[in-house]
Amino acid sequence: MQKTSIRDIKCCLTTAITSSPKYATKNPISAQMIGAFFHAISKMMGRISFTRVLDAGCGEGLLIHCLQNQLHNVSVVAIDHDPKDLENAKLNACIADCRQGDIYALPFGNNAFDLVICTEVLEHMEDPVRALQELCRVSSRYILVSVPRKPVWSILNVLRGAYFHHWGNTPGHIQHWNTKKFISFVGTYMTVVDVRTPLPWTVCLGVKREQSL
Repeated sequence: MQKTSIRDIKCCLTTAITSSPKYATKNPISAQMIGAFFHAISKMMGRISFTRVLDAGCGEGLLIHCLQNQLHNVSVVAIDHDPKDLENAKLNACIADCRQGDIYALPFGNNAFDLVICTEVLEHMEDPVRALQELCRVSSRYILVSVPRKPVWSILNVLRGAYFHHWGNTPGHIQHWNTKKFISFVGTYMTVVDVRTPLPWTVCLGVKREQSL
């Protein structure tokens, strides 16, 4: 499957509808980092085959918007709990069936999707184990997940002058993993087959373990 270049991703972000300062940034360093993050996901998707995809916690649909060429002729469903983000997702991720939903109780049957994507979500969850179990339940094979990489994430926030009073921790991030701990966490429910560390994230691609059914 084809991959999407960082240049193409950055171009797509300039056309996206977003209220997020992170994704609407004009800072070239920040834009490069976000482009590299999406590009890492693109490369991981490029090594597998799939026809049914779920983006769980899609936010404003920016990942689908930027990687839409890789999702050509693929059935894509996107869910998010935030109705405001979902309105933008319907515009950005126009190739997807966008719905409101709860990651703790995904409204799909077992093995409904070949690939389940969940990026920049698990760090916000009170019960990430329950969330990961749901992601695995609706996947027939692949799960792709990402989280901020600690402590690098916090250090970079401090260096750019953000969240001093939180020691560089982004408000709303209640779970914290470095790469080794995150691989161990997701490895309980899936066999990790690829790991990428675009600064400052950890991204894991795995094949669902039988006990997670």
